[in-house]
Amino acid sequence: MKTGKPPRLSEKLNADFDMIWQEHAALMNSQLESFRSDFSGIATGALNTIETDIRYFLNDSRSELQRRSKKTRRWLTISPWVIAVLIMAWIISTVTVSRLWRGL
Repeated sequence: MKTGKPPRLSEKLNADFDMIWQEHAALMNSQLESFRSDFSGIATGALNTIETDIRYFLNDSRSELQRRSKKTRRWLTISPWVIAVLIMAWIISTVTVSRLWRGL
């Protein structure tokens, strides 16, 4: 034997709506966790790639600067001698040409 009032349609619809809402909330929570883990993996991969690229660029730049500074030091060591030899060659050629000019 039944006692009490039969459930009204609005109560039944509210109960169904609550059940659907809870299922939807659980599904959204699951999707959000999946998105978080995927995005975290993507961000970690991007961070590692950026870090590797920056490290490679810095090492390459450092080696290029070291190469240029060695070349500059070498030229600074050789340069005064080259300049002195060029000046001496200019003086000697000027004297030689002037003597040849006078001799003609």
